[in-house]
Amino acid sequence: MQRIVRIQTGEAPAEAIDNAARVLPTLSSLLDQWTGTPAYIMDGNQDVLIVNPLARAMTAGALKPGVNLPLSVFSDGGRASLKNWPEVASRTAATLRYGSDPRDRRLQEIVGSLAVRDEQFRQLWSRHDAHPYLNGTVEQMVQGYGQVSLICQTLEVPGSRRFVLTAFHATAESDGANALANLRREVDATGLDGGSQPDDERKSRTLSDAAITPDVGSLGPITEHFRRERLVSR
Repeated sequence: MQRIVRIQTGEAPAEAIDNAARVLPTLSSLLDQWTGTPAYIMDGNQDVLIVNPLARAMTAGALKPGVNLPLSVFSDGGRASLKNWPEVASRTAATLRYGSDPRDRRLQEIVGSLAVRDEQFRQLWSRHDAHPYLNGTVEQMVQGYGQVSLICQTLEVPGSRRFVLTAFHATAESDGANALANLRREVDATGLDGGSQPDDERKSRTLSDAAITPDVGSLGPITEHFRRERLVSR
């Protein structure tokens, strides 16, 4: 009976919370070993949960646990920094609906907040578009090196929490590969790696805690990628 009540109220089942508590530290350790690959993990609501050191350095710290990509896109900073904001916003609403669970109270908080303050989000959400977008190349601002071409890959982590891993790499000997290699050396030399930091308290986080808007100028290309790169249907 308790399980049925949790499903109806949108509360995460206890086993899902327990599984997340076991999985997130393992994923964090995995991402720490990808010293040459910027990577992060988010859930179906596009709350960022884990960011490895190179991804944090690449975005000047803008990509961090607690950031929610839809809240970032539909912010003043998102509108100002994304050159093709209308297209990105449309994909954002469609991929959020596609990847999330409508019974999830966290999703309801995100949608409720955006619906109250943003007329364009209300219009897009009312269209009920829901679709993924496959992987590809993006133009990413790399801290200290300017805009370079990177290739993105998104992978689903099996489980009820719908974790998604996104990683960036570059063609060998390209400007993007050189930028990532140099950035990795800087991270190693300055001791900034600090380890990936899983946000395993998401289940108790309030909307106000998660709604912090990062420097979207650094984060923008990543948010644009994720609108386009959502996983194919499970």
